[in-house]
Amino acid sequence: MKQLAAIFLVFIFCSCIPTRIAPKIDDYEIKVAEKFKRKLPKNYAFIFEDPKEEGTFYNFINYKYDLISGNVGKFIPFSIEDENYYLSYDEVVIEEKYLNFTPVIFDALIGGDSDDEGAQIETDRYGHYYFVITILDTEMADCLNPKYKNRIAVINYLRHLKLDYLNEKEKTD
Repeated sequence: MKQLAAIFLVFIFCSCIPTRIAPKIDDYEIKVAEKFKRKLPKNYAFIFEDPKEEGTFYNFINYKYDLISGNVGKFIPFSIEDENYYLSYDEVVIEEKYLNFTPVIFDALIGGDSDDEGAQIETDRYGHYYFVITILDTEMADCLNPKYKNRIAVINYLRHLKLDYLNEKEKTD
């Protein structure tokens, strides 16, 4: 009986097994977008975590660059030191997934039917939101590539853009 109780306690305390964990980004990362999330471009990207409500970054970009609502997100023109660039961003959700065995254990202990829906393993999901920003110049060169000539200026611009976004108060209509 003691062995059964010990096994039961181990399962209770270890019942949530992570199957996918979202990355933790403290400030920002620069990496190939496709390696961060499939189906994104193969360009280098400036990636940061979004702590704000959905749609806030969209509104921020729309207001900052004075865009028509339909053009927000792809090839937004801006300039640094009299050179023209194009900003594109994607909002990415990476969900953490956990397997939860607790319902199966309880069902087995109370003698439930194994065909019952309660005996199935549950999957819990929790989402993390990120913005993946890519920058191209007028020749469509990847401006965040380590070999790009003005890479540091572009990174500094994006760092300031991120800080402006995170420090901006919500606008009330």
